[in-house]
Amino acid sequence: MRSLLTPGPKKWNVEKLVSTLRENSEDWKSRCAALESIESALGSYVDLDEEATKKVQRDLILLAPGLAVQMVDLRSEVVRQASHTISVLAQHFQQNFARCAEKIVTGPKPLLDVCGSTNKVIRGYGQSCLQEILKHIHSKDVLTYTLSEMKATKAALIRQACTEALFTMLSYWPMTTSAKLKSMAPVIEEHIVFALQSAQKPTRECASRCFRLYVHHFSERRDAFVNSLDLRTRTLVERNEGQDQPDGDRDTDSVISDVSKISSISSRRPASKLSPTSNVNSQRPRQQVEGQPSSLFFFRIRR
Repeated sequence: MRSLLTPGPKKWNVEKLVSTLRENSEDWKSRCAALESIESALGSYVDLDEEATKKVQRDLILLAPGLAVQMVDLRSEVVRQASHTISVLAQHFQQNFARCAEKIVTGPKPLLDVCGSTNKVIRGYGQSCLQEILKHIHSKDVLTYTLSEMKATKAALIRQACTEALFTMLSYWPMTTSAKLKSMAPVIEEHIVFALQSAQKPTRECASRCFRLYVHHFSERRDAFVNSLDLRTRTLVERNEGQDQPDGDRDTDSVISDVSKISSISSRRPASKLSPTSNVNSQRPRQQVEGQPSSLFFFRIRR
């Protein structure tokens, strides 16, 4: 849509873009086209001087409400395109995108609401968009808002999204070199404890990973932090401490725990109910009682 860009070198026609994106009309294809035109003009926004950078920041702030509106649209096609456009803007402009990102994350139509959507497809786009924003911009306002929402919300999915957002911040943000972020350490600690006590297992597991990153940044606070926890929570974080596993391996601890429980239960059974022990050097297989599952089959069920 050439009308959404200026004549000559492709640059944003901000007034036209704002008008198009703020309309929540049935003509969703025109809104998707507007989002695509924002991306197509990014090549004109490189190596900017100070004055041009300030103008871009102002333009991005004007575009923020329209971008936020597209993220809460009911059409997955619109949300997908909006998520992609916002992610590309965050990657391209980095910290110059911070003010715009703050309005998208904390505004009247906050991005966290999309992350808590009951529609799995739309929720996935929202989570992906939020993660990309947090990887490339650092904002105390976004951190403060995320922590407050973690406690205030009654929606389990939004609380989980807040905890995952905190994990991304702890992973990518300069927590110890930024005075503003470093001053938030006690508040972050308080909210990690809150998430560790959540009734939802995914939130507790993510909070445990947050704890590992937190003590990596603020090692001097570790002992006081751990000692302030109740016994169950302390056991959880100490068991997982030092195991910075990728998401796919998160359940390793629970598998090991299940195996240990099975071994413990077996060792406490009365001798009459246990299979007779044979000489360690004997190769004779155990005889299976008819109608009773083999020990291997029983072990797999228990796992």
